[in-house]
Amino acid sequence: MEKHNFAAYKPGTFSTDVSNLQFAEKFFEEKDMSAFVHEYCHYVQDITTISAIFGFSLWLRDVVALTKVFSNGEGKTISIPLNRDKYGETINKFRKYYNQYCGDPNIVMELDYYRHSFVKRHLSIIEIDLDGNIQKFAANEIELSNLPQNLFLGLIVLQEIHAFYAQQLAERKLPSVELSVHAEKLPSFPYKFGDFLFQQFEIEIDLDTKFILIELCLDTVQATSVFLEVLEKLKGKKIIGFGPDKIDLISIVEECRIKCSYSTEEALENIIPDLRIWSKEIGREHLSQAIGWYLNQIELVYNIKKLASPTFFSMPFCMDWYNFSLFFQFLPSPAYINNGIFYRTVSSISDEQDNKFIKNFEAATTIWSHRILYDLLCSENLNQINERCQCPLYEGCHIRPKIDEDYICKMTPWEIIKNKNKIICQYGMAAHSFGLWQNTLDIKIK
Repeated sequence: MEKHNFAAYKPGTFSTDVSNLQFAEKFFEEKDMSAFVHEYCHYVQDITTISAIFGFSLWLRDVVALTKVFSNGEGKTISIPLNRDKYGETINKFRKYYNQYCGDPNIVMELDYYRHSFVKRHLSIIEIDLDGNIQKFAANEIELSNLPQNLFLGLIVLQEIHAFYAQQLAERKLPSVELSVHAEKLPSFPYKFGDFLFQQFEIEIDLDTKFILIELCLDTVQATSVFLEVLEKLKGKKIIGFGPDKIDLISIVEECRIKCSYSTEEALENIIPDLRIWSKEIGREHLSQAIGWYLNQIELVYNIKKLASPTFFSMPFCMDWYNFSLFFQFLPSPAYINNGIFYRTVSSISDEQDNKFIKNFEAATTIWSHRILYDLLCSENLNQINERCQCPLYEGCHIRPKIDEDYICKMTPWEIIKNKNKIICQYGMAAHSFGLWQNTLDIKIK
């Protein structure tokens, strides 16, 4: 997902890499706007859809377990890779479980859709033993003619289809602009797989309605299964999402959801109490505050959906730039990485709004730094350790000269919390949350 786009958004970090985009007086240059909207759509998915919220809560379960490893005794030397637990499972088991449902983000390829037709949907229930309990998820594979292997329709595929439509909607607002990247130039899989499926099921549907329909499916726990059920239900029909003859998409998705997924309300009832507990835990102040920010965001989102409409957060993408900009001011993208330097959205409207953007930025960068260190601490082999041990902000870091420990900054940034000047960077803050201030890491290379 990150490798193939002009900009990049890593799910669950709330930060967008915009190193290839050009900044303008108020935002980005018009030529880069559609590429940014693609990545911004992924951020909106993270905050407003239960499928993504569920995944983030699973990651936090791993983070809580990881902090217990490093908070159990001062002065310990802890080896990476970490030992497996009493069940023989790795410390990042819940994130691994979710990633299986999501699918491989690196499967991006060109498919000649003129050579293939839809043959069959293969549905299986995958059972995984986590902490002695069986966890299940529905795995969907699509069999195509003239293709030797089935395509796994994981959550990432559906999210990328959704973001592809967001990019097309943005391009429609910029008819006379020479764009840096056109949606049509993106690889045919996964981005254009939605169009292929709509055509194979002979569903006549416009761009706006496709975007809203998929957002409704993403806001279910078993999003891909619900989407395929919707395709079956709408087969051979003309779908109108707006105007006097519009079809009730919300009811259709809910009807299909009942067949294959427990409800969003049930999921939130399981997730929110844990988030509340984690947001109030002492000993890792910055992370707890960031979790509190996330909790406030999703509670706000679902209160708005109850009062307004389940499509409240997808409709603005279909509107003109003015209304879309109002929506962006309400739900801004919190943080940007530009060649190793973090930036935030700046408001010229009011001090109050600017303070809101600052809080968003602080929360997003805190979560980002914890995710980066989490990936390192969960490394299981030499290649992963070598890839993850270097600080990704090293080249553009403005704090590095003050720390004056060049090797530590570049190669062992988790040691920054122990520097003599007590200067803490983003990475050092995450290291403190995990408890590394009292321990030593022994990176075992096998």
